[in-house]
Amino acid sequence: MYDRTTYRQQGTFYELPPDAAPRRRRHRRKRRSVWPRLLLVAIVGLLLWRGLPVLGDQLARLELRAQEPERFSELPENLQALWEKNEDARGFVEDYWEKKDQTFSVDLSEYAGSGTVPLLMQWDERWGYNTYSGDLMGLTGCGPTCLAMAAIYLTGDTSLDPYTVAQFAETNGYAVPGSGTAWALMTDGAETLGLTARELPLDENSMVTALEGGELVICVMGPGDFTDSGHFIVLTGCQDGAFTVNDPNSYARSERTWTFDDLQYQVKNLWALGAPA
Repeated sequence: MYDRTTYRQQGTFYELPPDAAPRRRRHRRKRRSVWPRLLLVAIVGLLLWRGLPVLGDQLARLELRAQEPERFSELPENLQALWEKNEDARGFVEDYWEKKDQTFSVDLSEYAGSGTVPLLMQWDERWGYNTYSGDLMGLTGCGPTCLAMAAIYLTGDTSLDPYTVAQFAETNGYAVPGSGTAWALMTDGAETLGLTARELPLDENSMVTALEGGELVICVMGPGDFTDSGHFIVLTGCQDGAFTVNDPNSYARSERTWTFDDLQYQVKNLWALGAPA
């Protein structure tokens, strides 16, 4: 005996052995390649990765404006632009209303005899809210800040802080309202402060020789990686065929090295500054 299976066909029932029951056809699914999907995921991931910094900036800006919309909108437009362009300087901008009228004591004695060139920012709150060359020093003070970094390192005199040098520049006609700092501050002005100063040709060997001889090189930069208009930076040394830089407007640009090819098409002029004879 065997178990019977009931099979229905066109209204009639038949009893058939189990092994005689009709079997349903199994349709094999065609395997689809996973590569298109992986490629799509990679493209979406790349777009998200490239877009996240911009999205983060937008969210931060919206958050700040949402928290204090009136105060942000009342900021000078150049400070709003600084906040949007320079993440390092955002604290300086956000503290403007609270600290712009305060007087800060400046003590840079930690750099005395340190053997390293101090990295100072033009928008440091200790001096950045002061006026220089017709605007806030945090916006226009790259020249005095660079000369201050060089002077402190080369002379050991930590009283030559950026605002002291800025006042010196204002008093002696090196501050140019609307333009920032006259190039003569890096020669005549530097010599008045006790440094040696000479103009350099835009030549890699000359720059390396000056740095290896214990001098610092101050460059004025045109539009490019460092600025949209004009900006001073300090070359502090050579490392693995590239230059180390102190940029008074950016920690990020100061943390990397720059080859001569990176710099040469952006440099408008440069000077070697040395210790007092």
